[in-house]
Amino acid sequence: MLTFGLAVAVGAYLIGSIPSGFLIGRIKGVDLREVGSGISERPMLFVMPRRNGATWSSPRIFLKASSRVAITLAATSILELPDAILAGIIAGIFAMIGHIFPVWLGFQGRKGHCDSRGIMLGLFPIVVFLVGILVWFALFYGTRYVSVASIGAALSLPVSARY
Repeated sequence: MLTFGLAVAVGAYLIGSIPSGFLIGRIKGVDLREVGSGISERPMLFVMPRRNGATWSSPRIFLKASSRVAITLAATSILELPDAILAGIIAGIFAMIGHIFPVWLGFQGRKGHCDSRGIMLGLFPIVVFLVGILVWFALFYGTRYVSVASIGAALSLPVSARY
Protein backbone atom coordinates (compact mmCIF):
# COMPACT_ATOMS: atom_id res chain seq x y z
CA MET A 1 0.00 0.00 0.00
CA LEU A 2 2.88 2.36 0.76
CA THR A 3 4.46 1.85 -2.66
CA PHE A 4 1.08 2.42 -4.31
CA GLY A 5 0.62 5.64 -2.37
CA LEU A 6 4.11 6.77 -3.33
CA ALA A 7 3.49 5.93 -7.00
CA VAL A 8 0.20 7.85 -6.92
CA ALA A 9 1.90 10.85 -5.30
CA VAL A 10 4.82 10.95 -7.75
CA GLY A 11 2.60 10.36 -10.81
CA ALA A 12 0.09 12.99 -9.72
CA TYR A 13 2.88 15.48 -9.04
CA LEU A 14 4.40 14.95 -12.49
CA ILE A 15 1.05 15.22 -14.26
CA GLY A 16 0.09 18.25 -12.17
CA SER A 17 3.36 19.97 -12.94
CA ILE A 18 2.76 19.99 -16.71
CA PRO A 19 2.52 23.74 -17.43
CA SER A 20 -0.45 23.90 -19.81
CA GLY A 21 -0.58 27.71 -19.77
CA PHE A 22 3.11 27.93 -20.60
CA LEU A 23 2.76 25.37 -23.39
CA ILE A 24 -0.30 27.07 -24.91
CA GLY A 25 1.50 30.41 -24.74
CA ARG A 26 4.56 28.94 -26.46
CA ILE A 27 2.36 27.54 -29.23
CA LYS A 28 1.09 31.08 -29.82
CA GLY A 29 4.61 32.57 -29.59
CA VAL A 30 4.20 34.23 -26.18
CA ASP A 31 6.33 33.47 -23.11
CA LEU A 32 3.77 34.09 -20.36
CA ARG A 33 6.51 34.15 -17.71
CA GLU A 34 7.70 37.43 -19.24
CA VAL A 35 4.27 39.05 -19.66
CA GLY A 36 1.99 40.55 -17.02
CA SER A 37 1.44 38.46 -13.91
CA GLY A 38 2.95 35.29 -15.33
CA ILE A 39 1.34 32.01 -16.29
CA SER A 40 -2.24 32.61 -15.22
CA GLU A 41 -5.65 33.36 -16.65
CA ARG A 42 -5.09 37.13 -16.72
CA PRO A 43 -2.31 37.22 -19.35
CA MET A 44 -4.10 34.51 -21.31
CA LEU A 45 -7.32 36.53 -21.27
CA PHE A 46 -5.87 39.98 -21.94
CA VAL A 47 -2.31 39.86 -23.31
CA MET A 48 -2.60 36.98 -25.78
CA PRO A 49 -5.80 38.30 -27.44
CA ARG A 50 -4.09 41.63 -28.06
CA ARG A 51 -1.12 39.88 -29.63
CA ASN A 52 -2.82 36.96 -31.35
CA GLY A 53 -6.51 37.82 -31.63
CA ALA A 54 -7.79 34.77 -29.72
CA THR A 55 -8.52 33.88 -26.12
CA TRP A 56 -6.66 30.81 -24.93
CA SER A 57 -7.63 30.86 -21.28
CA SER A 58 -10.66 28.58 -21.66
CA PRO A 59 -8.70 25.64 -23.12
CA ARG A 60 -6.14 26.04 -20.35
CA ILE A 61 -8.78 26.05 -17.61
CA PHE A 62 -10.49 23.05 -19.20
CA LEU A 63 -7.20 21.12 -19.51
CA LYS A 64 -6.21 21.85 -15.95
CA ALA A 65 -9.56 21.11 -14.33
CA SER A 66 -10.23 17.99 -16.41
CA SER A 67 -6.76 16.60 -15.71
CA ARG A 68 -7.34 17.06 -11.96
CA VAL A 69 -10.70 15.32 -12.22
CA ALA A 70 -9.06 12.49 -14.18
CA ILE A 71 -6.21 12.17 -11.67
CA THR A 72 -8.54 11.91 -8.67
CA LEU A 73 -10.98 9.59 -10.43
CA ALA A 74 -8.17 7.32 -11.63
CA ALA A 75 -6.74 7.08 -8.13
CA THR A 76 -10.13 6.40 -6.54
CA SER A 77 -11.16 3.81 -9.12
CA ILE A 78 -8.22 1.50 -8.43
CA LEU A 79 -8.92 0.78 -4.76
CA GLU A 80 -11.98 0.05 -2.68
CA LEU A 81 -13.44 2.36 -0.03
CA PRO A 82 -12.10 3.92 2.25
CA ASP A 83 -8.64 3.51 0.68
CA ALA A 84 -10.01 4.85 -2.62
CA ILE A 85 -10.93 8.18 -1.08
CA LEU A 86 -7.50 8.45 0.52
CA ALA A 87 -5.83 7.69 -2.83
CA GLY A 88 -7.93 10.39 -4.52
CA ILE A 89 -7.03 12.92 -1.84
CA ILE A 90 -3.32 12.06 -2.13
CA ALA A 91 -3.49 12.33 -5.92
CA GLY A 92 -5.31 15.65 -5.77
CA ILE A 93 -2.95 17.17 -3.23
CA PHE A 94 0.16 16.14 -5.13
CA ALA A 95 -1.30 17.29 -8.46
CA MET A 96 -1.89 20.69 -6.88
CA ILE A 97 1.63 20.74 -5.43
CA GLY A 98 2.91 19.93 -8.91
CA HIS A 99 0.98 22.89 -10.29
CA ILE A 100 2.16 25.28 -7.59
CA PHE A 101 5.79 24.07 -7.71
CA PRO A 102 6.33 22.59 -11.21
CA VAL A 103 9.67 20.92 -11.71
CA TRP A 104 9.64 21.90 -15.40
CA LEU A 105 9.59 25.65 -14.65
CA GLY A 106 12.12 25.74 -11.83
CA PHE A 107 9.47 25.30 -9.11
CA GLN A 108 7.85 28.64 -10.09
CA GLY A 109 4.14 27.92 -10.54
CA ARG A 110 0.76 29.47 -9.82
CA LYS A 111 -1.80 29.46 -7.01
CA GLY A 112 -3.95 26.40 -7.63
CA HIS A 113 -7.48 27.82 -7.79
CA CYS A 114 -8.52 25.81 -10.83
CA ASP A 115 -6.80 22.73 -9.46
CA SER A 116 -8.91 22.77 -6.33
CA ARG A 117 -12.11 22.95 -8.40
CA GLY A 118 -11.09 19.95 -10.49
CA ILE A 119 -10.02 17.96 -7.43
CA MET A 120 -13.29 18.67 -5.63
CA LEU A 121 -15.26 17.68 -8.72
CA GLY A 122 -13.37 14.38 -8.77
CA LEU A 123 -13.83 13.69 -5.06
CA PHE A 124 -17.39 14.86 -4.40
CA PRO A 125 -20.67 14.01 -6.14
CA ILE A 126 -21.73 16.51 -8.80
CA VAL A 127 -24.58 17.87 -6.66
CA VAL A 128 -22.16 18.81 -3.89
CA PHE A 129 -19.90 20.50 -6.42
CA LEU A 130 -22.86 22.47 -7.81
CA VAL A 131 -23.75 23.64 -4.29
CA GLY A 132 -20.18 24.89 -3.93
CA ILE A 133 -20.45 26.80 -7.20
CA LEU A 134 -23.76 28.38 -6.14
CA VAL A 135 -22.27 29.42 -2.79
CA TRP A 136 -19.25 30.88 -4.58
CA PHE A 137 -21.38 32.99 -6.94
CA ALA A 138 -23.69 34.15 -4.14
CA LEU A 139 -20.79 35.24 -1.95
CA PHE A 140 -18.88 36.82 -4.81
CA TYR A 141 -21.80 38.91 -6.00
CA GLY A 142 -22.69 39.76 -2.40
CA THR A 143 -19.21 40.82 -1.27
CA ARG A 144 -17.22 41.30 -4.52
CA TYR A 145 -14.29 39.45 -2.92
CA VAL A 146 -13.02 36.32 -4.65
CA SER A 147 -11.24 35.21 -1.48
CA VAL A 148 -14.44 35.35 0.60
CA ALA A 149 -16.33 33.47 -2.11
CA SER A 150 -13.62 30.81 -2.38
CA ILE A 151 -13.46 30.25 1.38
CA GLY A 152 -17.25 30.05 1.61
CA ALA A 153 -17.44 27.58 -1.28
CA ALA A 154 -14.68 25.45 0.26
CA LEU A 155 -16.52 25.38 3.58
CA SER A 156 -19.81 24.49 1.89
CA LEU A 157 -18.41 21.34 0.25
CA PRO A 158 -18.00 19.14 3.33
CA VAL A 159 -21.21 20.50 4.85
CA SER A 160 -23.26 19.74 1.75
CA ALA A 161 -21.52 16.36 1.30
CA ARG A 162 -22.75 15.33 4.74
CA TYR A 163 -26.37 15.74 3.67
